[in-house]
Amino acid sequence: MRSSAARVSRAVPGGAAYLAALFVDALGSGLYLPLTLVFIRDVTGLSATAVGLGVTVAAGVGLAANPVAGVLVDRFGARTVLVGTYVLRAVGFALYPVVGSFAALVAVAALIAVGDRAYYPAASGYTAAVAEGAERDRLYALVAMARNVGFGAGGLLSAAALALAGTHGFGLLAAVNAASFLAAAGCLALAAPSTAVPPRAPTVKKPAAAPRGGYRAVLADRPFLSLVAAEQAFTLAHSVLPVALPLYAVTVLDAPPAVLGILYTLTPHCSS
Repeated sequence: MRSSAARVSRAVPGGAAYLAALFVDALGSGLYLPLTLVFIRDVTGLSATAVGLGVTVAAGVGLAANPVAGVLVDRFGARTVLVGTYVLRAVGFALYPVVGSFAALVAVAALIAVGDRAYYPAASGYTAAVAEGAERDRLYALVAMARNVGFGAGGLLSAAALALAGTHGFGLLAAVNAASFLAAAGCLALAAPSTAVPPRAPTVKKPAAAPRGGYRAVLADRPFLSLVAAEQAFTLAHSVLPVALPLYAVTVLDAPPAVLGILYTLTPHCSS
């Protein structure tokens, strides 16, 4: 895999900086993902019920970021949007320790959710823009590897931070995670610029009856919408357990929060 990374770094402009950004991003995310609700509850001081409701509302806001991010990628380029997602999340995590009300929680969590949801189309668009053919396949594989390793290492670091700093470790995790997103944005700023789409081919006159594109055509494609609905159901089922189980383990089973980071590292997780 090391040789693949070196090959991609040579063949893809800014490939090494891009992979470094994704690793740092995942490392920071791995600090809080094992105990998301526990983390937010302890950092903000709000009840678990308020945190759960606030995160749910924020997640609904974040869903709207996916199609908007696609439009922004087309207009401003994938790298610009990707850097923007990092900045949004850095600001959000920096603000978590000063959240003291439900409204503030929703606002900060929504800011982070928008950054999280917009990340995926921006990252995919950037990968597709900077590499082609076999090099693109290798880059996708290396992206998955970098994020998996980062998530796992972040889980171990979160366990160490909580074991050493106790309840003060949650505030430390918020600060380190904000810094990790800023570092990721800096790494990506060193990568080569990308366009949202490959260079256009020579203009070819289309038949007069050619169907128009856009979201209207997408919404008219029922098989595709069925696939999207099935994927959303899978994503929901995949996401509920990792978010709810840590809170249950800490509040009901009295498990120490530090253990959750270790369990997260040992558990397979999505790297996309």
